[in-house]
Amino acid sequence: MKNSQAAVWTVSTLLIAILIAVGAYFLAIEPQLAATEDAHAAKQAAVDFNDQLDLQILAAQQKEKEVPLWMGEMNAIAIDLPPLPNQPELHRLIVAALEKRALPVVSIAYGSTQLIAPPTADEAVVAPVTDEAGTTDTAAATPSPTPEPTEAATPEVTTDTAFDAKWAVEGLVGLPVTVTTEGDPTAIMQFIGDMYSQDSRFLTVTNLDITRAEVADAVNGRPELTTSAWVATVTYLAFSLIDPNQSYPVEDAGANPPYTGGGVANPFVPLDGSGL
Repeated sequence: MKNSQAAVWTVSTLLIAILIAVGAYFLAIEPQLAATEDAHAAKQAAVDFNDQLDLQILAAQQKEKEVPLWMGEMNAIAIDLPPLPNQPELHRLIVAALEKRALPVVSIAYGSTQLIAPPTADEAVVAPVTDEAGTTDTAAATPSPTPEPTEAATPEVTTDTAFDAKWAVEGLVGLPVTVTTEGDPTAIMQFIGDMYSQDSRFLTVTNLDITRAEVADAVNGRPELTTSAWVATVTYLAFSLIDPNQSYPVEDAGANPPYTGGGVANPFVPLDGSGL
């Protein structure tokens, strides 16, 4: 009987000890383990964040080394895109290119400067209708006064304005200049090539007209022309980038000093001895 009671007490004591251990684990040890795990996770996140910052700092330091190169490119572009049309400099550039190829200046005419704006999508773009078989129905894509098409054949009308936002450059202006010369075809093509390859000014050709020259004698510095000579008229657009801080700087208005008379005699007072 005593052994049975001792066994019961022993089992009860073990159960109570187990319950106390389990309670201690959930009440004290488990929160500490969870806190430790959270601390390790926070530490790892901080380490990862610092590593990312280190990479960004290294990338920024690498880009900083490239700043002088960027500044040089910007200065080169600023030379080719002056803040003013600079028509006299452009005129000298064209005349020098003609003289280099021994070509006469028949005429150089300048137009008015114009603001360069990207093209706008004035007309809707009608997309062709494609059936389930993958063939394109061009008839459905062409507007016509015929009865309205069915819902499945209705063309999709879209307006593309992404080009405007992408290529818009504020302050970009163009100066049209039309150059006419005549003479040897090879020299004329070399002149056009020289103007294309020069790096003093951004130019683009907007029109080119070449005709066969009429026979003429040399006169006023213009060479003799034969039927093998050309008369070339090239229209360029010279670009400028208007900068409010460089193109037309405005000086701060200064305060005028107060008028003190300056000791100047009143011109309306008669002079002594005039008898007036």
